[in-house]
Amino acid sequence: MYLVRRRVRVLTILWLALIFASPVYSQNQSTGAITGRATDASGALIPGVEVTITSPAMIGGARTSVTDEQGSFRFTLLPPGTYRVSFALGGFKTLNLDGVDVNAGATRTINGTMAVATVAEEVTVTSQAPAIDLEAATVGVNWDLNKLDNLPYARSGTGLMTMIPGFFQTSFDVGGSNFATGASGVQGRTYGRLGNAVVSIDGIIWCMVYADYGAFEEVNVSTASKGADQMNAGVTVNMVVKSGSNEFHGAMNGSLEKGGFQSVNVDDQLLKMGYNPGSNKFTKLREVYGDISGPIMRNKFWFYFTYRDSYSGNFIPGFISLKTGQQAEFYSKLQGPTAKLTYQLTESQKLETSWQVGLKWQPYRSASKYVPLEASQNQHSWLTSGPNLKWTYIIGPKMTATAGVNRGGYWWPDYQWSDKGDVRKQDLRSTALLGPQLTIFRRPIRWTWNGDVSYFNSVAGKNNEMKFGYYGWWDKGYTSNFGYPDQTIYRYKSLDSEDFTQSTPDNLRGLFLHPDSVQVFDYPNKVISRGNYTALYFNDKITWNKKLTINAGLRFDRFWSYAPEQGNTGEGPFATRLIYPEVRTGFPVYAKLVPRLSFTYDVTGTGRFAIKASYGRYISASAGPNSQPGPAAQDINPNAVKSCIFNNWNGAIPYIPTGTPASCTNGNWDPMTGRLIATSATRRLGQNLNADYLDEYTSGIEIGFNRDVSMRFNVVRKFNFSGTKTLDLAQPYESYTDLRTYPDPGPDGIVGTADDPGKTVYVWSVPRTYPTQGQTNTLSANQRPGEGKDQYTAYEVAFNKQFSNKWSLLAGYSTDMAHENPFYPISPNEAMYNCFTRLGSTTPTCYGPNIDPTWSQELKINGQYELPARITWGSTYTAQTGDWYPRTVQVRDALNSSVTVTVEGHAGRYPWVNLWDNRISRRFAIGDKQSIEGMFDLYNTMNVNAITNWTTLSGSSYHRPSAIISPRIFKLSARYRF
Repeated sequence: MYLVRRRVRVLTILWLALIFASPVYSQNQSTGAITGRATDASGALIPGVEVTITSPAMIGGARTSVTDEQGSFRFTLLPPGTYRVSFALGGFKTLNLDGVDVNAGATRTINGTMAVATVAEEVTVTSQAPAIDLEAATVGVNWDLNKLDNLPYARSGTGLMTMIPGFFQTSFDVGGSNFATGASGVQGRTYGRLGNAVVSIDGIIWCMVYADYGAFEEVNVSTASKGADQMNAGVTVNMVVKSGSNEFHGAMNGSLEKGGFQSVNVDDQLLKMGYNPGSNKFTKLREVYGDISGPIMRNKFWFYFTYRDSYSGNFIPGFISLKTGQQAEFYSKLQGPTAKLTYQLTESQKLETSWQVGLKWQPYRSASKYVPLEASQNQHSWLTSGPNLKWTYIIGPKMTATAGVNRGGYWWPDYQWSDKGDVRKQDLRSTALLGPQLTIFRRPIRWTWNGDVSYFNSVAGKNNEMKFGYYGWWDKGYTSNFGYPDQTIYRYKSLDSEDFTQSTPDNLRGLFLHPDSVQVFDYPNKVISRGNYTALYFNDKITWNKKLTINAGLRFDRFWSYAPEQGNTGEGPFATRLIYPEVRTGFPVYAKLVPRLSFTYDVTGTGRFAIKASYGRYISASAGPNSQPGPAAQDINPNAVKSCIFNNWNGAIPYIPTGTPASCTNGNWDPMTGRLIATSATRRLGQNLNADYLDEYTSGIEIGFNRDVSMRFNVVRKFNFSGTKTLDLAQPYESYTDLRTYPDPGPDGIVGTADDPGKTVYVWSVPRTYPTQGQTNTLSANQRPGEGKDQYTAYEVAFNKQFSNKWSLLAGYSTDMAHENPFYPISPNEAMYNCFTRLGSTTPTCYGPNIDPTWSQELKINGQYELPARITWGSTYTAQTGDWYPRTVQVRDALNSSVTVTVEGHAGRYPWVNLWDNRISRRFAIGDKQSIEGMFDLYNTMNVNAITNWTTLSGSSYHRPSAIISPRIFKLSARYRF
């Protein structure tokens, strides 16, 4: 009767875990596994061997299993750490294998060869098993605590990803130069393809957080060949928050960079090219962070807590205050705690909860040479990853279960700085801005749930680990737009001769002398969106024989959205009062079965040489708020921000709209009321829309030379399929009948000079006499077969030596080819210049008249070496090709609207970027358990000044650098540990 009750209780718990859980991320990516076989000296398999694992990372103490009839054993859901694996059986010597390192998301194969004993004997050795995963074809890298603590890199996602093989950076962080200014997620391409990245912190997929990298035990990065338990087509970055232990540990860290620590890398060549001579030095970068961990109850209840307080200031070239004319300091602050509790409920059940909260204050957001202090935004936001709650149940040696619930979100207000009475102004040529920035408040929320069950058993004579999981999330986003003065942007178009190199108040104001047009908005308004996601998956890991492991999985992803009740109060001068009721039907449901298949073949049977290959289909979604693999409710929300542009403005302020607008966005102009309005028919979604998805193929070999040294060769092929495109029904292809032509003026923007290419610039527009000219009437429709299919091919080789014998090294080289294809054109302009707007973007990508495949290369090297006298040298090196840049010209169409035309999609490439960072540290021991360490970091050691962005608009400022790699700088740091 007891067994019956226990079985019913177990089944009930599992049923609840699956029914009421729907995560977004495989929870076991924060844990690892140990598997293997027991054999005798002749290689014969031994069943019935008692295998025990122990580790300081395990709160519940040792775990024990018994080898099956095939001599196999398996332990899953293991926290990262160093383990001992013991094999014991009567008649044999007990074998203890020490030093088994387990990483998140990876499986270690540890085989025990047992020797016959005449009396009770015990043998303890250090495991020499090669550190390659013989059960998964996943391409990626584990960044352990040693690398996180001892390699020189900016403590940011950008800094970390710069060191990852196979990842091509699109921004760079030199010692904190990108501190709190770049995206909070990852920024770059994975084997040629951009997008669909996922960042997870202790199980919650939520990229909108500036993580504290001192709080992580390990970071697992997967770049290709992922199992059915992972959703996304791009890179997956899983960060594991540190846990407590049975001993108290702690650390206090402090670091400092100052302007005086920084070199100058602005040379004469850059000055001749027009680079702003203003200072680009740090004013100060200060970081203080400390943590403490330990037992609340030994073997029962552990805690971990950390707090950081950091500040970074620098001078952006040309960023000034209009009031004083002086260069202004651009600075940011990041502060906040991270906490984690681990509680052993019973011998077989464990609870973990974690929470990371961050304050970001950036008072001059969007500052630049063309955006003075008074035109910037004052950002003061709170970001959260958590609370996260995870339950782990080791039901028995052959069955485990996990479940969790997580929350992410942020509170992000932006305020304006300008005085009352100012108006917002924009220069269309230089993009300069004056006057009050948009006042806005954003508040997205995400709740996630998760549950999975794993069962290990023999089926048809083959060992199978079957895993069932259920994923999902619930998103809700609020955006309150309070707007601009008069809810109007006054648009000017400066002359090429009026641009400047030296920022002064007069030079900035001199860009606003030639009125062009006016853009009016329906602010203030509040836009609300809802998105949902659920997924079921099944994965079977089949040990076919001692050499071959097959992973076969099937995943069902389902995305849907709806529009909550919302509306506009009509308070604004161009707004219409209208309340839209909640609408739950009529929006696309993207449901797709996505298979995953991979195999790993241990060629020699010793774990030293493996052949790996995989195929996977991935639906195109990411970690961002309201992520959907196609157009959704938020994309046709009739309450979305609406605006219209009126040309031929004479410069009068305030402006009273008259006549017909040149164009409108998200709505239409009502000439009777002089206001913006939209209905549910203004923007529509077609029926049975297809989701964007990716097919990926990988193949490669992995060589394990010993327990610390491995090497891999990989080929990755990706085929990206876009599901939908947006049709303009108000202005169809055939309505573009007004053509204006201009001679291409060449890079200097002057017709009749030597650099003229002898080509013609064409720009079509819809005449005002066309009945629906300038109106909004769009329809999202499916692509035609083969339309917009992108192809990517990458080749990679990587060498990895984990830290041992005083040194470590990770080196990777990859080259990739991207062949991206446009959609079928919906206007003659798109047909001529191959322009189209991808999902999730508001601006078109233009390839110019010709589309060519693009090749990129990247080399990553990092490592450390222990010198005598407890001195350690750490170093990282990154080299990669520059991106392609276009050449554009600005002309006017028949409506007198200023139009930017991409006349060359691949006008050239930016220079190679070569970054070399170094660290020298010296540790001083204080007794047995305490130490103080001093560190000297030198970033951009070679003081390179590669250009990463310059003006691509033809004219006197063409090829004028606007961004370069930040100069060499050193950082002084100290760390106390106990």
